[in-house]
Amino acid sequence: MGNLTTAHCVLAAKRPTDGAEVFLDFEGAWNENVREAAVSHSADEERALLDRGAHDASHNVVVGPHLVQVREVDDTVVFLRD
Repeated sequence: MGNLTTAHCVLAAKRPTDGAEVFLDFEGAWNENVREAAVSHSADEERALLDRGAHDASHNVVVGPHLVQVREVDDTVVFLRD
């Protein structure tokens, strides 16, 4: 069984061209693969992700950026469910 850490967040949004769910990666690009997503480890990092999402949304790069809680399990990102 994997080693669970505390919950963190990734930034998700929709791509306006096709509606696909995308995630902000470490290089600042939007990627369909959540494994490439930048994972926040603090409130400051969450704010930085949201700021980047708001910027990209204002330039019509993505629609509806929002944080999604995840856990990192053995170098894999796993979504938390309510």
